[in-house]
Amino acid sequence: RIFTSIAWGKAADAYGIRPCLVASCVNVGLGNFLFGFATRLPAALVVRCLFLGAGNGLVTLQGPACIQIGGLKGQSFVFGRIFAAAGAVQVLAPSFAGLTYGHYAAYPALVPSLVGAAFGLTAAAVAAAWLPPPEVAGGAPSAAYAPVAKAVEADAAIDGGAASEEGGPPPRFRDALLAHPVPLVG
Repeated sequence: RIFTSIAWGKAADAYGIRPCLVASCVNVGLGNFLFGFATRLPAALVVRCLFLGAGNGLVTLQGPACIQIGGLKGQSFVFGRIFAAAGAVQVLAPSFAGLTYGHYAAYPALVPSLVGAAFGLTAAAVAAAWLPPPEVAGGAPSAAYAPVAKAVEADAAIDGGAASEEGGPPPRFRDALLAHPVPLVG
């Protein structure tokens, strides 16, 4: 993930946070599905590196997504819920995997991997349906970007830069991170 986090940020700048989150969640779902059918170590490592590593941009995208969902005042609330859910998954998932591992001799990791795939694809569907789109018709920024845009403008004014014009493009992923740094390691 460390090698692809910049690429995920650039993709979020180019296409928006929602499509990148959906793509990342689909990669997680597909990677878990394929991992369940891996019978050799090299195949398992390739799946883990490509789909669950390089294809997983969730850690990079969660900060700007929290700003987009909760705004500047509500981002800590959204972050708190994400970290609480992640903590619960980190405790419960290994227990479930241990209980269900080896039910099929040919594919010992199939059952826990299928559950992981279901979670990843469900997250993709929720992100596609719930996150606001980055732009509305005509290319104007959506209301979801208003808090981030104001923060970027405020930082630009402090730094002596010019504020962006009304109705300009949505703020870039990089600008949101600079205005409100978030940890890139989860």
